[in-house]
Amino acid sequence: MTIDFLDTNPEVLDLQRRLLMRRSGRERLEMATSMFGAAKALVESRLIEAGITDPVQRKVAMFRQLYEPDLDRDTVARVVRYLSGRASG
Repeated sequence: MTIDFLDTNPEVLDLQRRLLMRRSGRERLEMATSMFGAAKALVESRLIEAGITDPVQRKVAMFRQLYEPDLDRDTVARVVRYLSGRASG
């Protein structure tokens, strides 16, 4: 992955990476899981504030927010159908 812009000093990035890599794989996985849980909670809170109260609609909107940028259109459509209870083939 190439990052075209950074607002962090390269020395600080290096220190951050070294400190992170000192942690065990389990600790890094727990950190990632915790951060993803926090991200999901923020997205869900924003969706509720936006008035999306139906659980199925909220699930679809959350999926789109979290995953749509990384998936092709056909995959997104299939997952949305599945989450909406309209899965076919």
